[in-house]
Amino acid sequence: MALFSTLVKETQEIEGNRPDTSEYEEFKLNDLDDGSSFVGNPFLTKIYENEFDEYNKQGELTGNKVKKYSANLYITNNENEEVLKAKVNFKSDNDSIKVFKNSVAYDIIDSIEELNDPEKEEDKNVYSMSFKELQDYINDLDSITVDIIEHEGNFTYNTLRITQIGE
Repeated sequence: MALFSTLVKETQEIEGNRPDTSEYEEFKLNDLDDGSSFVGNPFLTKIYENEFDEYNKQGELTGNKVKKYSANLYITNNENEEVLKAKVNFKSDNDSIKVFKNSVAYDIIDSIEELNDPEKEEDKNVYSMSFKELQDYINDLDSITVDIIEHEGNFTYNTLRITQIGE
């Protein structure tokens, strides 16, 4: 008889291109200050589905579950034995993504576009593209430099802009 009636055991393939950084000091995106920089090798994971308890506006549990979708962007600096982890949120786990201005995903795509075409057309506030294309592009890069951008509104959060590709 099983101890936990809801326990599901499975084996998932770990994304193999990312080196073991378990001994490195890990920073989350919101741990860094506005305007600070980080340099390293980027790796964008697949999109994961997570389920959370739902809370109402008063902060009380509703009894419902909410699904959220995100990937993680890791930027590994082997020289300093540091890794930056940035959560990249999405609306679903579909390959076709739509991202909005002031989100981590938007700032990543927009900054790559700007680096490849400094005279690109006027900014739009929504980008749509293939997640796999973005993932392949990022995971093929050897090194990036990112600047941390702080956003203020109902709460304060950070995104990042890629300011340099390569060394």
